[in-house]
Amino acid sequence: VRCSHGAPIGQLDADALFLLRARGIDAALARSLIMRAFAVAALHALPEDDMRALFTERLRDALGAPA
Repeated sequence: VRCSHGAPIGQLDADALFLLRARGIDAALARSLIMRAFAVAALHALPEDDMRALFTERLRDALGAPA
């Protein structure tokens, strides 16, 4: 059995976090921005507009910020 996909779990990219923090962005906001960027990229891959809109709304609710 061979697995050819990655799992979207684990630690945030330390380099991305460092770059945001080096530009004066608060640690909590930097983490939120990285998570939101990952999720939005996945949402853009959805083929149907209605599905994308539904999950975008749910993402906004979950992260408490605009997606």
